[in-house]
Amino acid sequence: MVTIDVTADAFLRGMVRRIVAALLLVGRGEVEEAAVAAALASREPAFNGAIAPAKGLCLRRVVTGRPAR
Repeated sequence: MVTIDVTADAFLRGMVRRIVAALLLVGRGEVEEAAVAAALASREPAFNGAIAPAKGLCLRRVVTGRPAR
């Protein structure tokens, strides 16, 4: 089992599935880590639109409100 915790103040539709797909590509050795960093810095779609299937992905928690500073 692999657990990936993703935290943000907002998400775009399908964003977490794309993040998981990128991590899977790196884990399989199909993409270098540097390519992920470059993709994050770019505003262009990356990795040919790779999206992880929803099967097996699980939303564990949603926290609402602004974090205390």
